[in-house]
Amino acid sequence: MKIIIAIGGGEMGGPMFDEKHNVIGHYGIETTGIDKIIVQATKKKSPKALFIPTASWDSAGYCQSFKKQYGDNLGCQVSNLLLLSNPPMQDIEKSILEADIIYVGGGNTQFMQDTWKKHGILPLLKQAYEKGTILSGLSAGANCWFEKSSTDSFMTPEDKLDFEKAKETLAIMDNLGYLEGVICPHYLKEAYRRPSFLYQMKKIEGKAYGVDNNAALVFIDGKLTNLLKSMPQAKAFEIFSKDGVVSEKEIDLPNLTF
Repeated sequence: MKIIIAIGGGEMGGPMFDEKHNVIGHYGIETTGIDKIIVQATKKKSPKALFIPTASWDSAGYCQSFKKQYGDNLGCQVSNLLLLSNPPMQDIEKSILEADIIYVGGGNTQFMQDTWKKHGILPLLKQAYEKGTILSGLSAGANCWFEKSSTDSFMTPEDKLDFEKAKETLAIMDNLGYLEGVICPHYLKEAYRRPSFLYQMKKIEGKAYGVDNNAALVFIDGKLTNLLKSMPQAKAFEIFSKDGVVSEKEIDLPNLTF
């Protein structure tokens, strides 16, 4: 059984920074309800959870947050794959292929995938998926598993405040293609996302998903089976585009239990 759990966004207790990048506090943990299901999906008492924080430039603070949540709180054996430190390929292979859970952190989707290609990890991720490793991740870490995703990797802060700019600069990019369709994370949380993504979808034929913060889509053997929520108000949507006409339907699926 092949499982992917794609999370639209949410906080995991990471550091808060001021404009000079000084740590001024920490966010709360919002995703626990989803994180527990990811761990339970392994059906192991103390699964090995590999965190890949490439999209955040291997942020030490993000690694600490993941360790606290998945290690201290949820009982996993946590390790990090820090590609920017150029680890040996044998260490990369061991980390990926021995993991029960591979969790990809949020950040810059384009930078992440460029780095993955540079380090040659794409065949290893596919091998892990095929053998039943639970794949998951948040934002960029959800984007990567789909055929395509929306990304703000090329947007400026000013673009995000101006809908006319946002709808043109929110890009659609190619990803690994384990799952069919296009995904847009932070769908309702960030005001520019939904209208910009629906505008972009007019140019694309087929199916897409808009996934809000604290919501996660569960795919088993490539089929959407469940919707997880760590906050009751979280939502996700199926989107269909044909001949320039875009429709949207809220997803209503059961929770997942093991």
